[in-house]
Amino acid sequence: MVDNQDEAAVPLSFFKIRLLDNILNEATVVQAMRQLVTGRGTRILEKGSRSDVLWIQMDNGTALVAKRYFFRKIKSRLEYFIGMDKSARTVRAGRVVKRLGINTPRIHALVREGGFLLPHGITLLAEAIANARPMPAVYCELGSEQAHHLLEETVTFIRQVHDAGLFMPDFVKNIEVIPQDKNWKFFLFDMDNTHHWPGIRWKRRCHDLVRLIQYCGVTDRDQISALLSWYLSPPRGQEAVKRRLSGHCPISPDYLAAEAQRGRHPKVEYPGMNTSSRTGSISIH
Repeated sequence: MVDNQDEAAVPLSFFKIRLLDNILNEATVVQAMRQLVTGRGTRILEKGSRSDVLWIQMDNGTALVAKRYFFRKIKSRLEYFIGMDKSARTVRAGRVVKRLGINTPRIHALVREGGFLLPHGITLLAEAIANARPMPAVYCELGSEQAHHLLEETVTFIRQVHDAGLFMPDFVKNIEVIPQDKNWKFFLFDMDNTHHWPGIRWKRRCHDLVRLIQYCGVTDRDQISALLSWYLSPPRGQEAVKRRLSGHCPISPDYLAAEAQRGRHPKVEYPGMNTSSRTGSISIH
């Protein structure tokens, strides 16, 4: 990867650009990429072995988010050549999610860095969602009444995602929110491991509810009961779906609490996160 160079020193031939909409032009993409490879982007997430997420502030005042996927293993290079690498999966999943009416950042461009036979990696340039923050982090900072309201809306959003047939292994940590009037606007991020199926089984639905309980540190049995009740109460006009799900629901508040207490806890913790569930204080009556 090219680092610590002047922007002018990065040749245009280093980038192979594929525009996915008409929001950006090639000149803007090249400017963004030159900022990126010369170290002018602001890191959003901790640098990992497979990808890197950075915020790029353009000269015209607009902002972009760049997610870089590095090809450091033979497997990742092979996936790239057959169109199954993470960047390609993210683009396909983003189109599906948008079509289903779920908010996700729009991807403007794909940029291959390096040569065709030996690329260094792929960079996605997407719209920057200002003020969006991880839902669990926001939840931990709110007062009890506001936190209760956010949790209820989050459960409704999770139900919407499930009913749309979407599943990702740990998608609760990829939910980000923006305050909107008295409600919240939800976004899904990092969809390179998203699956779209005709229906989501209860085992997978339960998995996401348990993860929500763990990330938010919900330990009260009554609150867990309310959480399940919210999940089984879809928006107005979907009463038939409610009856079908309620009639076949194999889980209970006690089951969710026990799974949250026994299960593998998330590695990510947020300021103010209630971790008492790790010590067995979930109350089951």
